[in-house]
Amino acid sequence: MLRDIKDVALSDDARARNKHDMGWSRNRNYKSAVSDWNQSLLNTWNYLESNKRNNLFVCEYKKLFSGNDNYFYFLLNFLEIEENKNMYIYYKSITKDWDRFKQREKIIDKDKLAYIEENSNYFLRDKILQITAHLIE
Repeated sequence: MLRDIKDVALSDDARARNKHDMGWSRNRNYKSAVSDWNQSLLNTWNYLESNKRNNLFVCEYKKLFSGNDNYFYFLLNFLEIEENKNMYIYYKSITKDWDRFKQREKIIDKDKLAYIEENSNYFLRDKILQITAHLIE
């Protein structure tokens, strides 16, 4: 599952600053999120390079949770899961508020955003998505 690094980093940072979130380390902030995200991309790239069976699908968080039915059906097909009515109803129920969710105003500290932009490996992300895109076509 590949989620936009800005969303990941800001979410991790909010949790790190929340003194009531006892299950989250105060050190797991936007900087560690960028480091972890980059490492996961590197791990994915290494797997793709060593595995020529093309059996890895990088599921994009936004495409799945925005309610994209074609993407949902592709994922089921890739995983060889038969779709049923209840599954689709559930999928629609968890994606119905996407537009409202994405429209929430986010307060982004410009220094944090600059750090995220400068340190995230977008080049590798794009290479991975380009390589795995053929699976959807």
